[in-house]
Amino acid sequence: MIIYPGNDKPVKKPTAPLYEIALFPVFQTREDYEVFTKKPCPAPDPDRRAKYWFDPQYADVTPDNDDYEAVTYWVPAINVLNGLPVLDQNGRVKTTLISLWKWEAGSVNIPRGVTNEFPSHVSISRFTPVPVPIRELEAEEELLVVNGVLVVRNKVLYAEQRQKEAERNVVTLSEKDWQRMEVLLKKYLGR
Repeated sequence: MIIYPGNDKPVKKPTAPLYEIALFPVFQTREDYEVFTKKPCPAPDPDRRAKYWFDPQYADVTPDNDDYEAVTYWVPAINVLNGLPVLDQNGRVKTTLISLWKWEAGSVNIPRGVTNEFPSHVSISRFTPVPVPIRELEAEEELLVVNGVLVVRNKVLYAEQRQKEAERNVVTLSEKDWQRMEVLLKKYLGR
């Protein structure tokens, strides 16, 4: 399955999946990459972290023709050793900048199959994949972990949604209902 990025700025839902602010498609398998690009997927390199996306601007750059100027992207801050998001003091996911050589930005490193094919003695295989770049967050957006999933929240729409939910939970009584309530209170409480 290819996960395509969204284009809304800011996101148009109270809470949305991370791919809504991703800059590039994410390929779940090598076959997905081949369907999307109409090219064979490059052989996996166990000396590099897995990478399931590429920047099409640098798709034709190779290590041989790279000028070795780094390109920089915003990504969710992910602990490389355990794969967990790095949170700030308020529980929001931090963002950070990563820099990649152009050839690396323009390529993928997708293991064969659903499990990591890199040998266990290769230490790089224990690292998490290179996170997909995201656009900078709008003022009303924040990154969170909800039920173990990274999401982007539109704080304005989320607050509106919570307000509507609170209003739905408020019981309103008509004048006739209040009169019935007073009769019941008098009967059972003697007031």
